[in-house]
Amino acid sequence: MPTEHTAIVSETIGGPEVLAAVTVTTRPPAAGEITVAIEAAGVNYIDTYHRNGLYPLDLPATLGMEGAGVVVDVGDSTNQVSVGDRVAWGFGLGSYAERITLNASQVVPIPDGITTTTAAAVMLQGMTAHYLA
Repeated sequence: MPTEHTAIVSETIGGPEVLAAVTVTTRPPAAGEITVAIEAAGVNYIDTYHRNGLYPLDLPATLGMEGAGVVVDVGDSTNQVSVGDRVAWGFGLGSYAERITLNASQVVPIPDGITTTTAAAVMLQGMTAHYLA
């Protein structure tokens, strides 16, 4: 069932002034997808590239590439995670929101002892460090 929530959306390209908190609808997850209640979103330089049009997006767009939270819904044939699992992701455009629906293969479980804030903050940086090493 679709749910309404708040997201930070860019309706046009430009500076930070183009970002606005708006009410959007999250679609139910399809087969192989999950919906996550976002507890933390990473803020990264790539977000400015999306916002100013250097990396074009279809607009309007909800920005944010990485985040972490709790799975609240799973689509059919989704066996990787379950409702209630804590997960993080590094390439889920739309992370500046209260909820996101994404492919279950894009997430990793958050180990006990790691906060969702920490998990959200390290996904892209960890991949960047791995790539550069």
